[in-house]
Amino acid sequence: MPSDRRYFRPIKEDTIIDVLSYIRAEIVRDGLDGLEHVDALLTARGVDPEARHIPRKTDRRFKRGMLRAAVLRSLADGPKTGREIAEDVATKTEGLSAKIAYKRVYICLHGLKASGSIKHCCSFWKLSATE
Repeated sequence: MPSDRRYFRPIKEDTIIDVLSYIRAEIVRDGLDGLEHVDALLTARGVDPEARHIPRKTDRRFKRGMLRAAVLRSLADGPKTGREIAEDVATKTEGLSAKIAYKRVYICLHGLKASGSIKHCCSFWKLSATE
C-alpha cells in the first residue's frame, strides 16, 4: 500500500557551501551577473566569500580519449621515449606547447601502463602487443 508521505534527506551544509562556492567561481571567471546574491547566501551560511579559493579554469585541448588515441598512434610507429611522444603530439595539436604536452603525455603514459596497454623498458615506451 503506497503512502503519500515522502522522505527527503536533508542536504549537508558542506554540500551547500561547496555548490555555492562553485557557482561563485563560475560567476567570477566568466564575468556573469549575480555575484552579490551568491555572496549573500555564503555569508548567511557563515562563510567569508572572499576567503574561498577560485581555481583557474583550464583549457581542454583534448576531448575524452583523444590524447590516449594520439599517444597510441605515436607508438604504432615503434618504441619511443616520452619526449619523442610528447613532441609528436605537440606538433600534431594546434596551440599546444611542448612543455604542456610533455606533462599531459606522461600522465597519459602512466595511465596506459597501469591498464596494460603499453610497456616501459629502458627509457622507451612501446605497445604491449609489440614484443
